[in-house]
Amino acid sequence: MKVYRLVLPSVDIDWKTAIIEGLFFSSVTLLLLFPIIYPVFSTGLSDSLKMIISSALVLVTSTGLPFLLKYLLTKQGSQNY
Repeated sequence: MKVYRLVLPSVDIDWKTAIIEGLFFSSVTLLLLFPIIYPVFSTGLSDSLKMIISSALVLVTSTGLPFLLKYLLTKQGSQNY
């Protein structure tokens, strides 16, 4: 959640709103990753390798998604002018 606040600054929010936003962004991330993670867990890889791959995907997506969102929002905003 802090990554989103650093990349896309907004007004300060109370703790209840922060929890709701954190749950929302976490569910969006997992929803986007499910089609990728499910085949990883259904392969014949070792359990430790499955966990490493899925953890890396979650880490990369959760830190990369805010930057992608900011890029798309600024790109769309610059095309309107």
